[in-house]
Amino acid sequence: MTNGKLGLAFYEISKNCERRKSLPIIKPSEEVTHVVLADQELSFQYSVGFSETYCLLNLRFLPEDGHKYVFNAKSELFSCYWEMNDATKKVSMEKREWLRGDTENSAFCKD
Repeated sequence: MTNGKLGLAFYEISKNCERRKSLPIIKPSEEVTHVVLADQELSFQYSVGFSETYCLLNLRFLPEDGHKYVFNAKSELFSCYWEMNDATKKVSMEKREWLRGDTENSAFCKD
């Protein structure tokens, strides 16, 4: 669930957020399923918001086999909110420092 269009991109190389692959933009009323590999660190980028509050963050977590995760994000005036849940349990994620990449293959975060 978002309060604006949600952009998601997954990195082939999680360590430095390299080789970014973007999904099509997700509208607030849409729900999208994306399959990822289990037991491998996963870094992804999300973006959501409007001109007064635009959120762009890289996040990292370790998906577990047999689990289904739900990611929600929203922006409010000067604040960004995100969470990921596995059933009813909140999933711990690490916020990564964002870097501006030159190309989609560039590093977009620091290790």
